[in-house]
Amino acid sequence: MDASKIMSIEEFIKQARALNMSEKEIQNLVEAEKLAIEFGGHLPLADLLAEHRGIYHLTQRTKHLY
Repeated sequence: MDASKIMSIEEFIKQARALNMSEKEIQNLVEAEKLAIEFGGHLPLADLLAEHRGIYHLTQRTKHLY
């Protein structure tokens, strides 16, 4: 995995909360990341945040239309 895509769990939580990701979703992804680390890997947390950020911005724009 590209080292630039590896994000600390603390940074992930901070950014996820800023994007209003649900606490349950954050908790599930953190647990999955801990398991991935235990088995020698990582989840693409930066990619997951980028995807959520796109969805968040679309919903914000949609709110202004209605």
